[in-house]
Amino acid sequence: MELPNPNISVYKHGSKDDYLFLRHAPRGRWFGDFMHVSAEDLCAKGLDLILGDLKEFRSRDPEHGCVLDGFSPKAKKARKLLKEYDEVLVQLESESLISLNPVCVTGRARESGVVRKVDVELIPLPCSNGAFFQRLVQAFDKCCYVANV
Repeated sequence: MELPNPNISVYKHGSKDDYLFLRHAPRGRWFGDFMHVSAEDLCAKGLDLILGDLKEFRSRDPEHGCVLDGFSPKAKKARKLLKEYDEVLVQLESESLISLNPVCVTGRARESGVVRKVDVELIPLPCSNGAFFQRLVQAFDKCCYVANV
């Protein structure tokens, strides 16, 4: 089985400048807890943080678990929290290219989504943190709700 390209979910609150990272592990699993990131830090060093995380991707044990796993009160609260956020999946395509994949939510539960090919943006590396942040903000503008997918 071929492993997916390293990726991380970046979330932005729908009405304020509040950002979360949710790291991923191989085999399509989320990993660990939310990482809160301020807008200032995301602008100043967001790409560096993301690239550092993507380097660790393949060494993560997918069985470690995630804050969203299970039915505990903590997991339910975490899933409920994410309903207030838009998601952009950042994926390492190659050593010199990353993609921004805005997620369009499908269904009322807001627990599934799709990425429309037309919305995917490729960013050559190297790229400055500031330029990356501007493009990330533009990607969040493409997040949407899609009914009847």
